Amino acid sequence: MLANSGADEHGRYSGGQAGDQTGKEWQVRGWYNRPWDCVLRYPNPAVGSKLAELSRAAALNDHIGYDQGQRMTYLYELERANWQPGMIRVDCEQDCSSGVIANTIAVGHLMGIDALKDIGKSATYTGNMRAAYQQAGFRVLTEGKYISSSRYLLPGDILLNDRHHVAVNLDIGVAAKNEQIASTARRLSQNPKWVGECTASLLNVRSGPGTGYACIKEWPMLARGNWIDVCDEVGAQDGSLWYYIRIYGKYYGYVYAKYIKHV
Repeated sequence: MLANSGADEHGRYSGGQAGDQTGKEWQVRGWYNRPWDCVLRYPNPAVGSKLAELSRAAALNDHIGYDQGQRMTYLYELERANWQPGMIRVDCEQDCSSGVIANTIAVGHLMGIDALKDIGKSATYTGNMRAAYQQAGFRVLTEGKYISSSRYLLPGDILLNDRHHVAVNLDIGVAAKNEQIASTARRLSQNPKWVGECTASLLNVRSGPGTGYACIKEWPMLARGNWIDVCDEVGAQDGSLWYYIRIYGKYYGYVYAKYIKHV
């Protein structure tokens, strides 16, 4: 899914009423081919996850609409809301580029990344976003697999058409998810390091590190008091800590570390 903003309530670029009058001026919608020229990806997945989180919140807040003539009012209200788009209660406006740039600035403030805090000094519209974001540390991905479908995209990937449009990807693509699972599994040890006990009433055992992954078929849940072998640990896309575990000596999966204690 994408956080996408492209026109006001009249299907025009300016002149509409402040705020989202239709629920579609900034909306969550399926991936589409603009076509895209490149994808901008920050190397730290936690930054991408935060950008996706803010982009989704902005798209779902009907106080935020589209108008090129008032495109900077969203950034003003975003700062007043302590960089939390979901907390904005004043009708304001943005366009596709100013909205993405404003959310990137917000990520910079929330995560303490100076290059992102200041990105608005060099990124002002779609035509200079590629260079500005690359200078701020983003990778520029132009291979066909990134720009022709959502299969290889990660949360927070920025889809850019240099001449016309920009949008933010919100979810992990199926091929990217499979690559991530395979890559993580290759790095992790399958040898037990210590014994852990489940402290939650029920705890999902997932196929990858994060709530976006399905539960394993062999042993989808742990119950409070179950003992498991903890083999390794890994960070999820959102920065949370997960354990790579072994159940009954033969089933492997991932559990949220918060609900496992040392025995």
